[in-house]
Amino acid sequence: MKKLVIIDCYEKIITPHRDKGFQNAFNNLDNLNWEYIRYEELINPSKYTLALESDGIIISGSQLNIPDPSTQEKMSLLIKLVKEYSKPILGICFGLQLIGYIFGFIIQKMENPEAEWDKEITLTCQPPFALLDDQTIEVDVHHAYEIQYIPELEEIFTCHASTEACKVEVITHRSRPIYGVQFHPETYKSEKIVESGKELLRKFVALL
Repeated sequence: MKKLVIIDCYEKIITPHRDKGFQNAFNNLDNLNWEYIRYEELINPSKYTLALESDGIIISGSQLNIPDPSTQEKMSLLIKLVKEYSKPILGICFGLQLIGYIFGFIIQKMENPEAEWDKEITLTCQPPFALLDDQTIEVDVHHAYEIQYIPELEEIFTCHASTEACKVEVITHRSRPIYGVQFHPETYKSEKIVESGKELLRKFVALL
């Protein structure tokens, strides 16, 4: 039995429609136990150890913005956890940006945030992304910040997909099992988006 921890980084609790997407992906998997841990709960040694000893971690989205120093302080224990953790990690939206920040890259406000604010878009992943069978997918994007792309990013991560508005949409770490998506695979919108998100989340579980 594998243990998956989802670090909930939302200001209060994870939004119901995103929780529904995780439930849809994970509840019927016989070989998986999963649970949420609020980022604030990592101050509890037992919660921190539970996350550290889990088989995989997902870092959720958030309304918080990483360039804000108060957010960086709030996420200090999660940052420590990611640095110490050696097993698979998936960062979603804010989680992707947090991973970029941890590895030294700047998180900036997009020039055109409305281009990817609560939109359904098509992404094509080249080179292929390990968490997807079909490399062209419909996704739900909802963000105003992004990882600032510089060529040095490609020394640490493979960047699989870009849009005109956002250069860094999907990444894989080159030497660690760390994955990040700027979109929301746990969304619960159109059937096509729900199914592709479910596939991605379950392929992540298959890595554990």
